[in-house]
Amino acid sequence: MWNATYGVLGSPTSAFYNIYVASAITIQGKSYISSSIMLFESFLANNVKFNSLNEVITFINNVKSERTDRKFDDRLILDRNITLEECFFKLMNTADPLIWMPTEKEMMLVWEYLMGVSQEDINRIYYKNNLYTFCELQPIMDLIIKILCELDINVINTGEHKYKTEFAFMNANEPPELIKEDIEALTTIIKEYVYYPHFYTDKLDRIDYMQRDIVAISDTDSTIISFDGWYRFILDKVYNIDMPIKHYKAKMYSLVKQDEFGDRPKKKMYTRVQPTFDYNFYTDEVIEKYQRMAPMEIIPQELLRYSIINIIAYICSNLVVDYLAKYCRYAGSERDDGTKCFMVMKNEFTFKSVLLTNHRRNYADIQEVQEGNMIPNTQKARLAVMGLTGSPFSIAI
Repeated sequence: MWNATYGVLGSPTSAFYNIYVASAITIQGKSYISSSIMLFESFLANNVKFNSLNEVITFINNVKSERTDRKFDDRLILDRNITLEECFFKLMNTADPLIWMPTEKEMMLVWEYLMGVSQEDINRIYYKNNLYTFCELQPIMDLIIKILCELDINVINTGEHKYKTEFAFMNANEPPELIKEDIEALTTIIKEYVYYPHFYTDKLDRIDYMQRDIVAISDTDSTIISFDGWYRFILDKVYNIDMPIKHYKAKMYSLVKQDEFGDRPKKKMYTRVQPTFDYNFYTDEVIEKYQRMAPMEIIPQELLRYSIINIIAYICSNLVVDYLAKYCRYAGSERDDGTKCFMVMKNEFTFKSVLLTNHRRNYADIQEVQEGNMIPNTQKARLAVMGLTGSPFSIAI
């Protein structure tokens, strides 16, 4: 309905035509999406670079302004205090050499400014937008591994019936009960140490010229981001760790079979396996070959991959909701009745691969999961083509 309303506002033949309102809606939507892009690029890759000395000082001051909201003691989270040299190098390394190359005088000003900053602030400045370095810390990595090891078949007793729930983290919007407490703790810690809840005034310009590392595709109401770096990073840490999720595979037919109402059942038929002998958790080529031989099975590698990806997807979903709520507050569009912000971005699809072109809204993707439901492993069901001409089934990905 609202799309149709927007359409008539921008159509000169409509009685409700108003080019100013239509333009305002377009720019507002672009502003929301660009804010989300800035968040993902900065949080996941520290890829929003400094273009001037003023931006470096603003970044430092913004981090210092978060003191009143801090809840964690660095002594319980960090393994050591960050040195002044490390913090300075991290800031200077974030400068964009194609736009701004700091002079010796400018670097000296940053160094002298950091000398007057407390040790706690030095620690926080260093870890802001520094996700992978932060997750290398032993308490954080132990918590991530604990979450993956907790994923197991959960037997729930309702008094009348006992039933088993699926244990893999398949839906990034609904974590299994067994990991809820720990993933909330992980989200809270990362939100305080890594998440940078401040806005970039030139975000509309940046999304047109910046080289993106994370956001592959952006549309009017969606953003497709790559978690491949995160998956490889965590997989390398858990490759040799035994965990329940590595000992099960699921039959695909139990996921796509419909009941008399046309709904897909949530239960999955799991079979116990020995991953050490049956599967290779590191070589994608081996997995690809197995999937071609047994396309109706979900193997442990896939269950592990979805779970690893959905940990960061869950965290990002929480952060972007908080980010957009702040955006509405600063833009003066927050409701006075205490109602939560209606600007919500959630994880909907998990793509296996995407074919990109030089044109906007021209791409093809292979979809694997939609909101926790496996998509049948057939070309017709999984291949989605957006804007590309010709037969979608003649495209090789």
